[in-house]
Amino acid sequence: MLVECHDVFSELGIADLDSARLMEWIHKGRAGEPLTVVSPVCPDYATEKSLDGRIHYTFNGVNGGIGLAAKRLYESLPRIDTLFRVASTATG
Repeated sequence: MLVECHDVFSELGIADLDSARLMEWIHKGRAGEPLTVVSPVCPDYATEKSLDGRIHYTFNGVNGGIGLAAKRLYESLPRIDTLFRVASTATG
């Protein structure tokens, strides 16, 4: 299960976690304890597209929508959900 977690985290660009603590957390979920995932994100700061096509923050204001970090997290949720559903039923 640890390999699968590292593979998915790498695929999504998620910072690597302490492996022992991650497995401890997964085992708690398998034992029926409720688990919570928290991911703080920044407000929807103003952005602009650079000449190379990449979007970067200007911090010239705050918009009223979903910021870049929250959008990326939202797009990653189906993959994370699948990973942890598999983890909850896997053995080992």
